[in-house]
Amino acid sequence: MEKQLIWVNEKDEVIGYGEKIETHRLGQLHRAFSVFIFDTTDGKMLIQRRALNKYHSGGLWSNACCSHPYKNETWAESFKRCMGEELGIRPDFADDLIVEDMVADVHHIRYAGRFKYYSGYGELSEHEMDRVFIYYPDEVIKNKIEMNEDEVAEIRWISLEELDQWLSQAPDDFSTWFAGAYALAKNGCSMRV
Repeated sequence: MEKQLIWVNEKDEVIGYGEKIETHRLGQLHRAFSVFIFDTTDGKMLIQRRALNKYHSGGLWSNACCSHPYKNETWAESFKRCMGEELGIRPDFADDLIVEDMVADVHHIRYAGRFKYYSGYGELSEHEMDRVFIYYPDEVIKNKIEMNEDEVAEIRWISLEELDQWLSQAPDDFSTWFAGAYALAKNGCSMRV
């Protein structure tokens, strides 16, 4: 069965569903999520360089993983799928995880906020209502991280200070959504550390 993306309006209310490539061809606003992985023991964040073969932002640096929730998929299922496909880990999130009301860490994950962005890529575009999350893995999960080379070209643990400097000096090294998502994630990290 075809996986359908969730179309939303400006208030992030569901207005329909559509196939992935067609959604990006139409420029339809749809839900997405960005997960940042943060290690509180050393104050570093995991970033990835996207695989070169990605249809957009290939070879650019971005957050630990990102994807779209699919129609009839819970947030927990979305996170597990994304982290499994890109980083080889499957955190134990409860299937009843509700993100809209998150104000504290639940299952080592924190909702940092959402933002809307648009970016064109030839005939396709990203027009997303992106929800940003910070995941704080335990040592067992952290040590199991293994990138999937079909999705990820490289991973790196980096301090927020180093990342701030790099982003300010070379913003074109990063995916189009990274700066907006990172601003929310960084604020969320500072609330916990």
